[in-house]
Amino acid sequence: MSFSTVRNNHSLNEEFKRSPTIFMFSGQGSQFYQMGRGLYESNATFKHRLQSLDSLFYLEAGYSIVEYLYDDKKLRSEPFEKISLTHPAIFMIELALANTLIDEGIKPDGVMGASLGELCAAVVAGIISAHEAIKIVIKQATIFEKLDSGAMLAVLYDLELYYLTPAINQTCDIAAVNSQKNFVIAGTRENIAEVTELLKDKGIVYQYLPVKQAFHSSCIDHIKEHFNEEMRSFTTFAAKLPYYSCLSASKVTHIDTSYFFNVIRDPIRVSDTIRYLEARGPFNYVDLGPSGTLANSVKYNISQSGGSKPLSVMSPFGDDTTRLNNVLSTLKI
Repeated sequence: MSFSTVRNNHSLNEEFKRSPTIFMFSGQGSQFYQMGRGLYESNATFKHRLQSLDSLFYLEAGYSIVEYLYDDKKLRSEPFEKISLTHPAIFMIELALANTLIDEGIKPDGVMGASLGELCAAVVAGIISAHEAIKIVIKQATIFEKLDSGAMLAVLYDLELYYLTPAINQTCDIAAVNSQKNFVIAGTRENIAEVTELLKDKGIVYQYLPVKQAFHSSCIDHIKEHFNEEMRSFTTFAAKLPYYSCLSASKVTHIDTSYFFNVIRDPIRVSDTIRYLEARGPFNYVDLGPSGTLANSVKYNISQSGGSKPLSVMSPFGDDTTRLNNVLSTLKI
């Protein structure tokens, strides 16, 4: 078995000694050119943290992610899809932001990862080192670039649509459930294109994710053996703080390297994971992803009177510095 979970109903006081904060890390689909640039130019701590990770990446790959990410010729609105760039960029941005908050005195009481975000969460939880994680990111991206083309589609409609529509559930897989009215499907480009025509006819809102691979679907099953072989050289350790996984929708105490294939193959259970946490809450949920997508999911999965707060720092609309200051003010109270 590739991971161990804790499913007992500990009270908040049993797991945490002070007001609890959960750092959340998202995965592919949340990225865009220039993400985090406002912080990079205005916050010395974030810049230092990102440059340090970029130096580690350069040692392994021979090129700079920051150079590509903050290329003045690239607009936020341009597609950012090349996985040898996006995979490390998402990881590095999220980890740099997490370390920035920690440097400011905001230490997480737990971490929550979704897809690629599980690797970033694993670093913060002490399961694997940042340098080893960067090596994993590079190996993963190399494998993913060779995948057959696929697509992922976010659907803003009741989840029952998937299960009640054979034209969708017989051709595409559920890739993620963010809330009852926000889910993601994955499949071949041809099948996804057919689904979009169906959704258009029904007047249902959808959005392509900026990826060229059908993660979290049977389209990637054929890489499992090779992927796991590439991961076997890495060492993982027991988590040093609570680690909540959107793979199992529970608390995880230990993972081995075969876990990382399951993380990119199986559905992302965001909604289930938030409900698991809410049974032990309330929490401050801090989204450290580029687009604030997990904070948005939290918003739709918690009771408005329950005391939990969804917080995010980065946004495609900018003003990250103000948002960071607001988060710090909220968490330092």
